[in-house]
Amino acid sequence: MTEQLPLRLDGVSYAYGSRRGVDRIGLVVEAGEVCALIGHNGAGKSTAIGLACGRLRPQAGSVRVRGRDPARERAARAVVGFAPQEVALYPKLTVRENLVAFSAFGAGDARPGSAGVDDALRRADAEAIAGRRVESLSGGEKRRANVAAALLGRPALLILDEPSAGVDAESRAVIHGAVRSARADGAAVLVSTHDMDEAEALADRVALMSEGRILRMGRPRDLLAQAFGADAIEVTAFVAERSPDALRLALRNAGLRAQEDARRWSAITQGRDDAMRLEEQLSRIEGVVELRMRRAGLAALLAVAARDAGASVP
Repeated sequence: MTEQLPLRLDGVSYAYGSRRGVDRIGLVVEAGEVCALIGHNGAGKSTAIGLACGRLRPQAGSVRVRGRDPARERAARAVVGFAPQEVALYPKLTVRENLVAFSAFGAGDARPGSAGVDDALRRADAEAIAGRRVESLSGGEKRRANVAAALLGRPALLILDEPSAGVDAESRAVIHGAVRSARADGAAVLVSTHDMDEAEALADRVALMSEGRILRMGRPRDLLAQAFGADAIEVTAFVAERSPDALRLALRNAGLRAQEDARRWSAITQGRDDAMRLEEQLSRIEGVVELRMRRAGLAALLAVAARDAGASVP
């Protein structure tokens, strides 16, 4: 039934004064799936996360967690586990002490108790750091502890804002494993990330965001096939940060577009033969310092979707 959906956003808007946060977005996350909000900084991902967990109150539209308003009803927030982008732990307490303190905030059956603390530590692979003060942890360890706090009580809706930003490969793998475990247990999981590889690895569905709007939404494989075809390959040329106009013109004439860091130019080709021909052409252009080929992914799709929608592309 609709009212039992873990999360539904209907026509939700929120602005910070004159600056748009999100604009009439709609989103459903069902039990047993991972939905990723992807986009560059300022796309509206964190605003959408804040609305979903009840930290922000929509200025238009509605947010419902199992049919309840998380901004107004504690019962809605009680089934949500939230890990914000900034680590939200008491630095002078140990990891275990943090989780024990947070477990006392639950309502009724949502209070996980000591067994729930042990379970959350295990699922976030944080048992070895449970007795250490948060201020003594590495960045990756803090992230794992942050996720452990969100996992307390095995919430029906798990919301993670940039959960693996800046972490080492080991912590990233642990966090991804925790997300997959929560999904396998039937939780609905909403993740925001600017890491397109992370979104492809984790998400059953993705929502591509730019300038506060959801541009496209669906299964990553389906979205990529619809946009580029099954055999699309992205060819990327790297140039010096300050490149002459003649080099930029040559790259544009070859069909490439500048990407967000100005050093990276890319184009989508159909099949390996086309990709190899373009790579050969680019190798003869003076000023190209590196060439790479890879299957066309969500980063390329986001750029195309933003241009199609008339949004700015970083």
